[in-house]
Amino acid sequence: MNAAQAMPKIISFPKQRAPQKKYKRRVPVVLCCLCFLVAYFIYSYIMQEMELRQLRHQEALLKDAYNALVLRQSGLNFEMKQLHTDDYIERLARDRLGLIKPKDTIMVPVYLAPNP
Repeated sequence: MNAAQAMPKIISFPKQRAPQKKYKRRVPVVLCCLCFLVAYFIYSYIMQEMELRQLRHQEALLKDAYNALVLRQSGLNFEMKQLHTDDYIERLARDRLGLIKPKDTIMVPVYLAPNP
């Protein structure tokens, strides 16, 4: 036997790996925090929009009330200026109190019943 035959051949078998456990994907903490922040900002935005809409509605109501009060004030100012004139005082005395001037002629309407 020669030297090549005397040495046993070394056969290498592929190494068998241990069966791997199925890796469960774990959501990274950063991704969870990011999702939480996005949800918080969306919630905050929606709440601010609702509050802004309510404030705009309230502003419109207050503007209407203000305009009504300005109109009433202008009417009262005009009436207040009229209170100091002789014509207005005379008209009030005639309308409300039924006063007349000495030279006025009183006319009383007579209503007749129609003949049957």
